[in-house]
Formats: sequence, structure tokens, C-alpha cells
Amino acid sequence: MTNRRTRYSDSRSELVRAQRRYTERVAVTIVFTTVQAWATIAVVTQLRIGGVLAVATALVLSASLVAVADSWRDVRTARRHLLQRAESVFDDEDADIAGMPERASSAELGPAARRNKLVRL
Repeated sequence: MTNRRTRYSDSRSELVRAQRRYTERVAVTIVFTTVQAWATIAVVTQLRIGGVLAVATALVLSASLVAVADSWRDVRTARRHLLQRAESVFDDEDADIAGMPERASSAELGPAARRNKLVRL
């Protein structure tokens, strides 16, 4: 019994660390997006150029927008992984408390369990 409790406490501490890393990633992405938006607005409004230099500037600005979109995609992916990890930790813990098999799925638990799926962090 203590082995399972230790495993759950380890899983919970890993989950807390993952949540902290996710929060840090979101904060950095917000700052990055803000800086990129400010730089783009500054370049577009202040730069008076034409010709090849204007094309090069447009390519650099589009690359910065791609970088912002990529960083938000990474945040969404990290969120999905965090939610999956939280669900597996709490499903295992709830199954053990209820005396059910450790890998009981939502289908095995019934419709009430599917409606009450909450991420508890």
C-alpha cells in the first residue's frame, strides 16, 4: 500500500512540476509575442524604404510571425500533454481508491464518470 502511495505522490509532484513548466512556457510565449508585435509595428510604421530592401523586410517580418505561431503551437501541444498526464495520474489514483483496476477507462466507469471528468491540479 505504501508503494502505491509513494508512486501517487511522485506522480503528483511530477504533475506539479509539469504544470509549473507549462506556466513558465505560457509566460515566455506571451512576452515573446508582445515583443514581436511591438517590433513589427515599429518596423512597419517607422521604416521608409522601397525596392529590394522592402521585400527583404517583409520576409523577415513574415518569419517573425511564423515564429510566434510556432511558439503558440508548442504551448498548445504542452497543454495537451499536461492534461493527458493529469488525467492518467488521477485516473490511476481514483481507480485505486475505488478498488477498480488501475487502468479503468471512462467507458468502464460509465456515463457519470465521463460527465464528471475534471482536471484537478
